[in-house]
Amino acid sequence: MAHESDIQNKVYFWALTVLVLGLVFGVPNWGSKIPGAFFERSDYQGMFYVNLFPDGQKVKSYRVPAVIRATIVEEGRGDDCSSRREYRIEFAVLPNGEKVTFDNADEYLKLKKIVTLHDDNERCWGIELTDQPAR
Repeated sequence: MAHESDIQNKVYFWALTVLVLGLVFGVPNWGSKIPGAFFERSDYQGMFYVNLFPDGQKVKSYRVPAVIRATIVEEGRGDDCSSRREYRIEFAVLPNGEKVTFDNADEYLKLKKIVTLHDDNERCWGIELTDQPAR
């Protein structure tokens, strides 16, 4: 005859097991598509607002929608293995409708920090990624 506490412990164990498995397998596939979210997906693409500073200026800026691709990049092997989150901008749409494209293979954005990038026409931009989805 099982004691009530044994049954309760088994229920807690299985509930915790299901929760952990859900987090491990669920977050990469069904997690949030918001930069910086606690349960952020591994890889996704979405449209988010960025603050663009022309020519690296700190005074004048545009808050515009941009297509952002988020990935996790792993480096090293074995015990020296580490990973980091990368946000890459594909293009932004200026208030006048101009599409500014970026193809910076070695550069990536940082959430809520200004990063200097050059667009495909070699214009210099300061770009600050926000966690606000563009609609």
